[in-house]
Amino acid sequence: MNAATTLVEGRYRKPKWHERSGWILLLLGQAWGMLISLLLVAAPLAVMDNPEFRAGSVPNVIRAWGATLLVLTVVGLAILLTGFRRGQ
Repeated sequence: MNAATTLVEGRYRKPKWHERSGWILLLLGQAWGMLISLLLVAAPLAVMDNPEFRAGSVPNVIRAWGATLLVLTVVGLAILLTGFRRGQ
């Protein structure tokens, strides 16, 4: 038994790429989400520059949406970067 093998259905096999390095794809997705959410919070009209978005309190709604996305990406990163798979 090697440290690089896993027990699957009663036999040992080498894990596939997505099983070993899938967290990298998740990390890239979370980083992209954080970048977009920061852009929405800082400058919502830079992303959505249609004249309809400039009227009233629409930028505040977009900023709130960006803040929500920012909180969700921080929670996702916290789950991803801690040992949530410890014990498997």
